[in-house]
Amino acid sequence: MPAGDSVISIITPFGPSHEPFILQAYHSLTEQDHENWEWILVPNNGAAVPGVLGADSRVKVHEFAEPGINIGKLKRFACERVAGDVIVEFDADDILLLGALAGVSKAFEDSAVQFVYSNDAYFREGTWAPTSFNEFWGWRHRDFEHAGHKLTVNVNFPLTAHSLRQVFFSPDHLRAWRTKAYWETGGHDATLSIGDDHDLMCRFYIKYGARGFKGIDEVLYLYRKHDKNSCTVHNASIQKQTEKNYCKYRTALSEKWAEENGLPMLDFGGRFHKFPRYLSVDIEPPADVVCDLNQTFPWEDNSIGVIRASHVAEHLVDPIHFMNECHRVLAPGGWLLMEVPSADGRGAFQDPTHKSFWNENSFWYYTTAQYASFIRPQYKGRFQASRVVTYYPNAFFKEHEIPCVQADLICLKPPYDDHPPGGARI
Repeated sequence: MPAGDSVISIITPFGPSHEPFILQAYHSLTEQDHENWEWILVPNNGAAVPGVLGADSRVKVHEFAEPGINIGKLKRFACERVAGDVIVEFDADDILLLGALAGVSKAFEDSAVQFVYSNDAYFREGTWAPTSFNEFWGWRHRDFEHAGHKLTVNVNFPLTAHSLRQVFFSPDHLRAWRTKAYWETGGHDATLSIGDDHDLMCRFYIKYGARGFKGIDEVLYLYRKHDKNSCTVHNASIQKQTEKNYCKYRTALSEKWAEENGLPMLDFGGRFHKFPRYLSVDIEPPADVVCDLNQTFPWEDNSIGVIRASHVAEHLVDPIHFMNECHRVLAPGGWLLMEVPSADGRGAFQDPTHKSFWNENSFWYYTTAQYASFIRPQYKGRFQASRVVTYYPNAFFKEHEIPCVQADLICLKPPYDDHPPGGARI
């Protein structure tokens, strides 16, 4: 389910800026070959529903009276009012293509599928000029024609923890989910004024894994570009919230990916405070694996999903050897989650057992071709920098001027390195 005549609920919160487009959105719904749908319209901030829509019993208007814009709360409000087993998110300024709802219904015939998405094409309002995303970031493109207009398809990345790192590489419209699964994951976060879809998709993946997602490799949705798009008006806020979402879910995303692929996870230096589900690795017992990380690691090539190395690398003699060995044992797309005291503060030098010294720039040499060339051929690896930041883990570190570098790196090997989401600089 659903199939055939099952009700599909479409949710569309909208404000005044989307009013000029809402009739065209409605017409794209009436042309669907799956006719058993309801449209949950949520006007807010003074938006009005065109009177002609009142004649269609499938259109259900639920005005949201609270002032301000909190999109997470708006979408949750809409989802609380659906009657269908499946919910489709549909922006009032966009267009559903013929067969969209039928494609969604068919995809959900697989009982394991909880979240469905399709490809889409962007067009500029008034000109139908196509919009494409830069291939540097890993995008692939296809040509697409609609009503005589030549458009470009930005083909969705395969759904993995890697594509969920940022909303820009996550499943794009059309987006649909089972109502039951939506509430089991907690629904939209009503506190979020932006970045709500990214947050929701991360939680769907953590709960259901990649098997719970189904990508329809067709264009089912047209995304209209205009000066009042949320992604344009609120771009700076989206960037910040995407970063917050990533920080919140980074560990769970990488662990879910490793679990799905049957890959073990290692906690370097974890003999005293081992993370659950990880193998602790240390030079002395108690540890699940006792070994010297200055030597060849005791794991086969491509066999590990996640390595956590918190305040370990600075104790090792040869950083290049360490990075080579991490790259060797990690599977394609495997995660190296590192933290080291930054040489920009006191912590790197205060401990007499520290043997190597790091700051943010140190990671250029392992993730960027220009700098890697200076340490080759000794360095044999390739990593994608997911996130590299300097921060204070807590008040104690700040008080004592001990900044730390947190570096999330992804192992670049075939097939992951073929158009990876976010691109590769090495």
